[in-house]
Formats: sequence, C-alpha cells, structure tokens
Amino acid sequence: MAGTLAFGIALTAQTATQTATAGTLVINAGTSDPAPKQAFEELIERFEAENPDIEVKLNVFDHEGFKTSVRNFLSSQA
Repeated sequence: MAGTLAFGIALTAQTATQTATAGTLVINAGTSDPAPKQAFEELIERFEAENPDIEVKLNVFDHEGFKTSVRNFLSSQA
C-alpha cells in the first residue's frame, strides 16, 4: 500500500512541477485509515518543502464518502 501511495504522490508531484509554477494542487483521497493518511501527509509535507510556491490541499473522505464524491465529480463533468 505504501509503495503504491508513494508512486501515486510522486507521479502527481512530478506532473504538478512540470505543469504549474504556483498555485494549489488538490488531492481527493479515500484514505481515511490512519496509516495511508499519514503517508499522504508526510509526502505532501516533503513536496511542499521542495516546491514552496505550490500548496497541496488534501481532502480525505471515508470510503463511502469518497465513492459518492467521485460519482458527483464525474456527473458534474458530463
């Protein structure tokens, strides 16, 4: 799990640094369990330290809330 999480953040971080010079990166995640949530927070902290002009906002949803959030997002994009 941690390896997958780290890869996802690294990929997101690399994309963010290539496409944005400043601003806010929003991550919506269904990682309300303590271990993955802490891993996200630690990676975000490191990313922000290396990219001080980019703020990362982590929105954490419980599992059911995350599924609802994704459905709502996809419906609004249609």
